[in-house]
Amino acid sequence: MTRRLSPFMLILALAALPVLLMSCGKSFSEKMAEKVTEKIVEKVAESEGEDIDIDISGDSVSITSDSGEAVTIGGTKLPDGWPRSVPFNDDVEILYSGSTNAEGVSTWTVNGTFDGGAEELYNYYKSELTGWEQTGDSSMTSEEGAFYTLQMTDGTYEMSVIITGDAKETAAVVTVSETE
Repeated sequence: MTRRLSPFMLILALAALPVLLMSCGKSFSEKMAEKVTEKIVEKVAESEGEDIDIDISGDSVSITSDSGEAVTIGGTKLPDGWPRSVPFNDDVEILYSGSTNAEGVSTWTVNGTFDGGAEELYNYYKSELTGWEQTGDSSMTSEEGAFYTLQMTDGTYEMSVIITGDAKETAAVVTVSETE
């Protein structure tokens, strides 16, 4: 079962997203503005009774509460801590990645595009996860496109893959959570 972040942490993460999107190609003054922004947001959270630490770094924003809840958003690579035992198709171009840790349970999510068909990517995951137990599997195809979902577990991790595509493009969302 996956733990959810508190509403405060989720709202804070979403509020930090614009800062993340503006952080590319930063000058020294922009980096200084990031540090000031981090401190201001931390002070606002403190006035609401929350003790958090914000780190704006590169193309990601990390928020950690004093209770250990953490969320990292942004990035165009696999998120830090992605389990080595969990396959990821190298042909998926990562557009967004993130991770959370709530009540000691880590979750990683990657959104991206695939230069190939939806069925091809679906078959990749089915073949790569042969040692895993399948907990869900569905597919729907039409002239307009295809939609596939696959849920698997190996006892340590639960993995959900959502793939959608048409003749022009394929998109995928891959989520991995620690089991409790």
